[in-house]
Amino acid sequence: MGIVQKVINDPNRTGKLGLVLYRCCGLFSYILISDTLKIGDLILSVKNSISLNNNFSVGFTFLLKDIPLSVPIFNIELSKSNGGKLIKSAGNFGIIIRKIVLNNKKELVGIKLPSDKIIYVSSNLLATVGKVSNIKHHLKKKRKAGQNRWVGIRPSVRGVAMNPIDHPHGGGEGKSSGGRSSVSPWGKLTKGYKTLSLKKKNKIFKSHLKF
Repeated sequence: MGIVQKVINDPNRTGKLGLVLYRCCGLFSYILISDTLKIGDLILSVKNSISLNNNFSVGFTFLLKDIPLSVPIFNIELSKSNGGKLIKSAGNFGIIIRKIVLNNKKELVGIKLPSDKIIYVSSNLLATVGKVSNIKHHLKKKRKAGQNRWVGIRPSVRGVAMNPIDHPHGGGEGKSSGGRSSVSPWGKLTKGYKTLSLKKKNKIFKSHLKF
């Protein structure tokens, strides 16, 4: 059990951090907080399976097996005691959509990510209930082009503004549209084209079964 002492902005991430004082040992720690937590709120992190009849609350951390279906979660572990790896950016959350038990009695949890991709992980991993804080981050306007350069985004040029030798959309008289579907500079489709092969998709699924 801990108490949120301070809420701060981390320049290296979009979500906000909370400085937590833990009652049991008197130690301070920074955690990624949910959108509803504020100074003075209590948080709970439970690493053992418990009944959530009265202890279920936004911002608490529990094992995936104890969290009900259709509940928003974030900061999900991918391996035991290795820290949260998935869904850590501002305003994002995933949803538990199913729980299955394999023949070897191991339980998997199906989680729908913000990208609509579904992954399966062990039910003995931790996740935090709620949505990542700073949910209005996407509404923030950049003040100048240099702010994109600070995060490694370089200027982009439209294909139709190039010469035919530089891009498949290039050339033509005036503002021509190219006369074909949107493609990359190398001629591959860019809209509505799935690039993940079935072989690789099955390989990713099998990797989550090994825990």
